[in-house]
Amino acid sequence: MRRSCIALIVLGCLMAIGPTLSHARDNGIKGYGALAGLSLGPDQLLIGGFVDFGAIATPIRVLGFADVGFGEDLTTVGAGPSFVAVIPVEGVGQFYGGIFVGLNYIRWSDIAGVNISGSDTDFGIAADFGLIYPMENNGLLFDLKINLDSHADLKLVVGYEIGLD
Repeated sequence: MRRSCIALIVLGCLMAIGPTLSHARDNGIKGYGALAGLSLGPDQLLIGGFVDFGAIATPIRVLGFADVGFGEDLTTVGAGPSFVAVIPVEGVGQFYGGIFVGLNYIRWSDIAGVNISGSDTDFGIAADFGLIYPMENNGLLFDLKINLDSHADLKLVVGYEIGLD
């Protein structure tokens, strides 16, 4: 419980600082969008959204993610920022890599046919890699998160970004 409270405080501070620094450096939100994908460990269908808060320093960018997962008698909710380094590649888009710091809520019921239910909240860290493929002012986002702590083992999502530039 204590660990969850500390994680919530840290996550709240990071999410509050990200947009502020971004606004000062890069005029605020650069885009937002919806995403869908899959996770492994637990095997789930994911739906959610993301916000591109822009650069806090060259080439560091802040991307905020939130998703809900369904499957394996679990419902998961995850949210948090990714701090990524962006590498533009001419004609391809923007590759990025960095760290996702998030908070996860998990609710389970009737696991393996046993009538047991419950929930848990935990702080987690994941390696985050992806590509933003531009299409005029909008873009496609391909994102891969690899568990370093307590997230799903692997999350692969595709999103559509509506740019605000």
